[in-house]
Amino acid sequence: MSDPAFTFSVTRPGVESETMARTIAAPIERDLSFIAGITSIASTSVLGLTRITIQLDPSRDIAATTADVQKAIDAVLAGLPDEFSRSPFIWQPAE
Repeated sequence: MSDPAFTFSVTRPGVESETMARTIAAPIERDLSFIAGITSIASTSVLGLTRITIQLDPSRDIAATTADVQKAIDAVLAGLPDEFSRSPFIWQPAE
């Protein structure tokens, strides 16, 4: 059984993948790396989209970790231009 995971996406049509990786993925990954309870962070950036997948340690308080993740992501996104859109968290069931 794998750790609980969720995916978060940020979209900006027409923005190059390198820009998405530098301005979205890198700051979010940096801020999330300080949160206890995260076992791995992976991101993919393509034209107009960054998708970040975070795996959580099931032995930790998932609700508290998730709240910390939400705060970190909100802080990064608050500094972005308004035209960036944010999708909700999508929980992926453990397989």
